[in-house]
Amino acid sequence: MPSYQTFPLAFARMVTDRMQAVYIIGGPFIFSVRGRIAELGVRHRLPTAYPWRAGPEAGGLPYGANPQEAWYRAAVYVDKILKGAKPADLPVEQPTQFEALVCFWSSPPDGRIN
Repeated sequence: MPSYQTFPLAFARMVTDRMQAVYIIGGPFIFSVRGRIAELGVRHRLPTAYPWRAGPEAGGLPYGANPQEAWYRAAVYVDKILKGAKPADLPVEQPTQFEALVCFWSSPPDGRIN
């Protein structure tokens, strides 16, 4: 079971290993501790990106599929099924729109982004 107490050690190791950035993936646990992760990223000067928009609110950078587009595409699927299409006959789609936001309040104090 993951524990957020291990995060400082993990970030220290990433600095030792000369990592240049961190991309966070995960589920509800990671989402619930996103602020702690972003705080450690700032402290260790590691840009931290998330696959959801809540990243900037926590102090990180979001990069991922556009959630509104995903919901729209899901509605299109439901519409096709309700009109008689067999779910097994519908193609699997990949996201086509991605978002990348820059949060200026989480940028370095000198304003430079390296």
